[in-house]
Amino acid sequence: MAWSGGGPQTGADAGYCPHNQVLFGTWHRGYLSLYEQVLVRQAKRIAISYPEPHKRKYLEAAESLRIAYWDWAENHQVPPVTAMPTVIVNKPVAGLVQPASVRNPLYRFKYPQSALDGYFGRFDGTNSTRRCANDGETYPETANEKLAGFNLKEKTLHHANVDRLIAFWQSLHFENAKMHFSYTSNEMFATPAGTTVTPQYPIWPFMGSGGSPLTSESVTHVRDWGYTYEPMRFWDQAPGETKMAVRRTVNLLYGPSEQQRKRGLSPQGLRRRKEVTKREYFAKVEVERGELELPCQVQLYLKGKLAGSFTLLDMPKKGKSYDEIPLSRGVEVAGFRGLSSKSVLGDVEYGLEVVINNLDGTTTPLDRVPSLKIEVEDVNFVAPDSLNELPTIGEAQCRAVKARPLTISN
Repeated sequence: MAWSGGGPQTGADAGYCPHNQVLFGTWHRGYLSLYEQVLVRQAKRIAISYPEPHKRKYLEAAESLRIAYWDWAENHQVPPVTAMPTVIVNKPVAGLVQPASVRNPLYRFKYPQSALDGYFGRFDGTNSTRRCANDGETYPETANEKLAGFNLKEKTLHHANVDRLIAFWQSLHFENAKMHFSYTSNEMFATPAGTTVTPQYPIWPFMGSGGSPLTSESVTHVRDWGYTYEPMRFWDQAPGETKMAVRRTVNLLYGPSEQQRKRGLSPQGLRRRKEVTKREYFAKVEVERGELELPCQVQLYLKGKLAGSFTLLDMPKKGKSYDEIPLSRGVEVAGFRGLSSKSVLGDVEYGLEVVINNLDGTTTPLDRVPSLKIEVEDVNFVAPDSLNELPTIGEAQCRAVKARPLTISN
């Protein structure tokens, strides 16, 4: 659906969002800003309906309302609030504020009739959101089982976390945090194929307060947009202090279990008895989208057990897509952990199997996807001595792996 004043229209089905392109991260910064403006506007509309003396408190709460994010890297299980059919809120009733049970839209959202009638464009969905709808599946149990240790992220509450991780990266590299890129774009709803995209290119359909289109350059720093993520405090931290705070947070949230057990200690509290080198394994996947039935999921198996996956949305229809899938959990589940690196790589090289699952439950034969390429990468890393340091990463080694179809045992 065209957004009024949202730039040129090519008529392409790809939509505005630049999936599979460098512009993806900064485009979503504009998207989140607009989404949040609408969210706050609706919250203020509701707050006005509260009686005095409560109205001011709810208006202030509405002004400070921000989008939630799901940090799937810290806790892979789905957020508990998405599994609650109802939630308790304080509603204005006959001049009073009373607790009331209401349907939870994060559990199941019923689409308005205008959407079902096509007012916002073509709509092929059911009348509400659905999760784990296949026979024998339940939510959140099935979702948590599939998410456990693997690259199977739920998209709900995901966009804000992507913005947060980009902001972390920028703080860690504040000396060169600006975006630098130039590439030829695929066709999108507001971008003709072959367009040269740079940080100065509009992130359609988002417009700035002066009436000019926003660009990647204009949304580079979150501090300029009046928000932040813990632990970044731009108002009283020098860039170097913010960088150190983000390092500590990254170690506390995502570091080895040894570090997570010692949360709250001083930097000196993380001294190791001896330097320990750990080896990690990844699968680097490349595929041409035009050979697939989109949306779909490329799943990798080791010894018949799911080791990781690569989800491809239905847009764009063509172009190469890439992903790097952590295999260390899959290596452990398959019983390869503890073997020498050479043995693990050999077992992965000859034991990795692939399934391409389509949305309708069918699978795409691998011989119809000649572009599918898989490389296995192994790399050494040494955990940091303190919370103020990041891990030391060694030189990566890659080897090509033949994509073999999953063998179904009787």
